Amino acid sequence: MRMDDKGRMVAGSPISFAPILVSAHVLVMSFDPYHEWLGISPSEQPPNHYRLLGIAPFESDRNVISQAAEQRTGQIRGVQSGQLADLAQKILNEIAGANARISHVLK
Repeated sequence: MRMDDKGRMVAGSPISFAPILVSAHVLVMSFDPYHEWLGISPSEQPPNHYRLLGIAPFESDRNVISQAAEQRTGQIRGVQSGQLADLAQKILNEIAGANARISHVLK
């Protein structure tokens, strides 16, 4: 789920997970960055903006929202290297977008 321009929850498209080549002989097919990096279970995917930031639905405290976005960004920056860098960047963009959307709705 995601929020549209008016703050309504609508269906979103999840990140597509491509196979990740770990070595010349091992291919990982089931890596789920939402679950592995952010603790968002498959049943909660695609995550809405609030879940992506790890905050309560319809949180209205701007400091809480900002701190959550910074925390999540730090989590992903910690794994943003090597073969997963592009995937990490996609999630960082989603986190920034979620922060911007929620903040915009509160104006």
